[in-house]
Amino acid sequence: MIGPFPRRPLIGALTAAIGLGLVLTLSLGSVPTVTRDPGRYVTDATALGPAVGAHMEIPASQPLADGRVWGDLTAEERSGTLVILNFFATWCPPCQQEMPVLRAFDGLYRDRGLRIIGISVSETTADVARYAEEYSITYPLLVDAAGTLFRAAAVGGLPTQLLLDGSGRVLAVLPQPLTAADGVELIEPLLAGR
Repeated sequence: MIGPFPRRPLIGALTAAIGLGLVLTLSLGSVPTVTRDPGRYVTDATALGPAVGAHMEIPASQPLADGRVWGDLTAEERSGTLVILNFFATWCPPCQQEMPVLRAFDGLYRDRGLRIIGISVSETTADVARYAEEYSITYPLLVDAAGTLFRAAAVGGLPTQLLLDGSGRVLAVLPQPLTAADGVELIEPLLAGR
């Protein structure tokens, strides 16, 4: 028999349900926004990155995670036949998931002229240095603490890859993590064509 319910437990259950609904609604505002590309953390959904053919230049004074600045690197360390500028953040799961792929590409293609340059967005040098150690990263990691390079490149999400030729001209903008298949389908053809 469904009978009369005492008011006190009913009011308590309704209050709990309303409170839970409010907490769930408010929590949606703190969840990273995902756009049409699953797993992409977006800060500006309208930003498409630089135009193909645009020129990208990193200031000599840009700090590196190891305490040096960009200008301290040799020309060979800064440039190659093909350069991947990898905009990332240490807290970003898709960025962490692509790290083994980037390390593998660095090992496989460095001798053929590929240079990978990581650009950590809005983080401290100490955090990026710990990340480099944790993931055994041997390519340069720039620290873009104020997001200056990120905004200058008109990048809207993390991770985003800018593929550049040896002169710094943009060949492609990839607003997603790199995968192992990109080595054969993307990197090798670009290296072979140079």
